[in-house]
Amino acid sequence: MQSIWGDQDVVVPASHAELARAAMPGSRFEIFHRSGHFPFHDDPDRFVEVVERFIDGTEPGEYDPDSLRDLLRTGISEEGISGPIDTRVAVLDAMGSDERSAT
Repeated sequence: MQSIWGDQDVVVPASHAELARAAMPGSRFEIFHRSGHFPFHDDPDRFVEVVERFIDGTEPGEYDPDSLRDLLRTGISEEGISGPIDTRVAVLDAMGSDERSAT
């Protein structure tokens, strides 16, 4: 998975990027400096470059409906969350709350 974030995003703050990264081990994150919620508008050439690099350097995912069904039923375990301890705790807290986020 590739995520692209603007460091001046007021809709979903860039501080959420670290939580998202911790919840998705192995994913790629790119922060666009001086960019808001629409980095593809702020720097379209760089946006295309990041997307092309991701496509060229990533094997297609395998669709396994049984695995996806199990993940939806059981959720991610603590072992599936990476990052520093405070980030892991924040992710687990967010997963356990009723609050829903765009991230």
